Amino acid sequence: MSKTKQTDADDQNVDLTVSIPIGPKVINVLRLVCKTGRPFMLEGDTGVGKSMLLQQFAREEGIACIVIDLSLMEPTDLIGLPVTDGEVTRYKPPAFLPRDPASKGVVLFEELNRAPAHVRAPCLQLLTARTLQSYQLPPGWIMGAAINSGDEYVDTHELDSALLARFCRIRVHADQHQWVEWAEHHGLDAAVIAFVRKTPEIFNGKMSNPRSWHAVSELLKARADLGTPPGAPFGILDDNQLDDALAVGIAGWVGGDLADAFRKHREMGRGSHPAVEGMIASYTKAHRATIQAMTANGDTAGCQAVAADICMLLQDPDQEDLILQSVKKRGNLGKLLADLPAEQRRAIVEDLPALADLAGNLA
Repeated sequence: MSKTKQTDADDQNVDLTVSIPIGPKVINVLRLVCKTGRPFMLEGDTGVGKSMLLQQFAREEGIACIVIDLSLMEPTDLIGLPVTDGEVTRYKPPAFLPRDPASKGVVLFEELNRAPAHVRAPCLQLLTARTLQSYQLPPGWIMGAAINSGDEYVDTHELDSALLARFCRIRVHADQHQWVEWAEHHGLDAAVIAFVRKTPEIFNGKMSNPRSWHAVSELLKARADLGTPPGAPFGILDDNQLDDALAVGIAGWVGGDLADAFRKHREMGRGSHPAVEGMIASYTKAHRATIQAMTANGDTAGCQAVAADICMLLQDPDQEDLILQSVKKRGNLGKLLADLPAEQRRAIVEDLPALADLAGNLA
């Protein structure tokens, strides 16, 4: 990482004590900041959805949104090429910058801390004076930036205090519950949503973030679309080959451990929840031995899959009434819950408060 003077490093690493979950709260802050006409900076880990959230904000406000990836640019890409106009030189601005004086929108600089100093310099002019040589930003437009913050990101540059002082800096982070609401609204795969909902600290890993689980949902859709048609000729991937490819793809997005946990979750949740439904109908000695062994052996992935399956089943109001009003099924569900780790029982009760009396001691 390139270094500047110590005071600039202190500014770059300032403790932003308020971190806001990606979602409606950030949009509200953006509305307030943009009303002032001053630029903002979204700072957070990669993949949390900073650019996507800004695009959502623009849609809700009915304004345009231009995203500029500075890591791909040279200074002339921003300033434009010089042309002679009689005895003076003027610059032809790039096509992506807005020109209509009546238009409104947001210009977002992505990867600001990956851009070299000679690219950041024209950004400072645009942020400060709202101009780039002969170009003038229309009055209805707001400037913003999004950066991946943290020492673990390579090939980044510390931003100097003169640049940082131009921004209202907003620290953001991924939030499990906010993402689940967003995913349900946008029709992501139900198994992905259920797994994220019931996996504590799902977004704490380096690979596991909102963008990667969105990609997993897309992989599952692609797998379904590529299902082997009846009578397919030789040479087309069969279902086993597609499943193998799917497993590799999921691991490529979220890592091997979470991919394995998700696989178990899907296997236990396939169809109409056969594993959990069977255990609730008749919690046999074999069932109890399996669950107790998973708990004793620290099989977190397996326990999370069972917990997620319980929630998926009982989120159907009819199923919840059918199970809780049956003395036998209610008793079997209580036994099943008792054999799960306290962490999973807490997660289940958080999602299904009606099971609190069955979940036992949650300490």
